[in-house]
Amino acid sequence: MQSLLTLVALSSTALAALNPSTVIKDVVAFGDSLSDNGNFFKLLGAPPAPYWKGRFSNGPVWVEQLAITLNNANLHDYAFGGAVANSSDAYHQPLATNFTASDLPDLSAQIALWKADSSANTVNLDTTLFTVWAGFNDLSDTVNSGNVPNPVAFATYVLNNVQILLRLGAKNILVNGFPPLDRVPRYNKLPSAALAPIKQIDDGFNFVLSAGISKIQALVPNANIILNDVTPLLLHIDTPEGSEYYGFKNIQDSCFNATSASVCATPDEYFFWDQVHPTTKAHKFIAAGAYNALFNISGFPTVTSASTSVVTASASAVATSSVAVAATYGVPATQALYQSGAKEIGMGLLMAAVGILML
Repeated sequence: MQSLLTLVALSSTALAALNPSTVIKDVVAFGDSLSDNGNFFKLLGAPPAPYWKGRFSNGPVWVEQLAITLNNANLHDYAFGGAVANSSDAYHQPLATNFTASDLPDLSAQIALWKADSSANTVNLDTTLFTVWAGFNDLSDTVNSGNVPNPVAFATYVLNNVQILLRLGAKNILVNGFPPLDRVPRYNKLPSAALAPIKQIDDGFNFVLSAGISKIQALVPNANIILNDVTPLLLHIDTPEGSEYYGFKNIQDSCFNATSASVCATPDEYFFWDQVHPTTKAHKFIAAGAYNALFNISGFPTVTSASTSVVTASASAVATSSVAVAATYGVPATQALYQSGAKEIGMGLLMAAVGILML
């Protein structure tokens, strides 16, 4: 039987990239609050100021900035803050009066919204990039409801929707890995006993996602299914060297304090805007990292005075574990649930993932 490390290595070999000459004219985005450019705000008027124009940040989010980097491609955004990959996981978590997470469109419903949108459903699929970033709200809602999270299932939901897009003719799909939580302000001050199972869940999701994308790519070689592993870049930013290089002086706390309704004086020096969402400056580097993943550019994005360049920068080796950036609009998960539920299933889920790959 192949070892887990061997399977991980094999799962990364078939990942695709765009040809450098590829021109992207349209970007179609699906996901949750990390990619939402105001859809949730149109429904419920949240998040209010000091959040910027309905974004879950203090400025444009990563996919908006990625579209600009792609020669000002047209952005068609169907992501919703609080959305899950599969609505069966929403568990009716309350988001507002008479409104729950299950009332939001999940990934398949978002894809249906795109198909029903006459202003976007006629895009040229050869020059369109689809982005998918989802999964954390499935985890959060499951835990908040008192149930044990299953990251193998969450990753499978994302993979199922990648296949839906392929059946609809998508040629270029960028899938972001699970945003790790162990260094997010909401969780990073928990004791190590609570952080360990959080990381195991992160790793289980990303493992299944990577392996699944490799398998799908092998079956559909004419499409480009790109996995964007955000972990190396974000881990690098979370080191003294990386935080200094990118100009972040605080990567542990949030700039906006919801309890006191106060905003820090220097948002660009903070990686996190609130307890789980990045600042718009952090989104800029996430977008630059996604660009590098799209075109298979190695290394980390460099910093220039005018903008973020996608040219590679020399970087020290970074271990691929978990780092912070998460997206959710909901109730914090409790430490007790993570300790009692997630700890028990950590390695079991990874072994289940191995079993899936052996089928």
